Amino acid sequence: AAATAEAMFVQQLLGHTRDEARMVESARFILTTPPAWKREAATHYWYYATLAMFQQQGESWKQWNSALAKELMANQHQEDGLKGSWDPQDQWSRLGGRVYQTAVCTLSLEVYYRYRVADEKGER
Repeated sequence: AAATAEAMFVQQLLGHTRDEARMVESARFILTTPPAWKREAATHYWYYATLAMFQQQGESWKQWNSALAKELMANQHQEDGLKGSWDPQDQWSRLGGRVYQTAVCTLSLEVYYRYRVADEKGER
């Protein structure tokens, strides 16, 4: 799923449009593996899927973003000392530690502030 999300985002950057069959199928595939914190929280995948689904827009984006925000907000620390951070969960975040994990989760939550959505022709 991570490789699909990465490839989908790169193809979008190269001008592929959201109505192309490969984009629709990729979005459908990504939605079969929604964010779930208790399953090792593969936030590297979530980040790239968020980038791709944001460009895809429509129901795919709404469904993905809703699931992502729910999982991330429910698992963000609220207590002093760790407040605002997330615990490392998967192999990549355990390598990078709490700072890496918190950065990836934060970047996923604020994707709409950093990227413009491509129009129907793939132009930004």
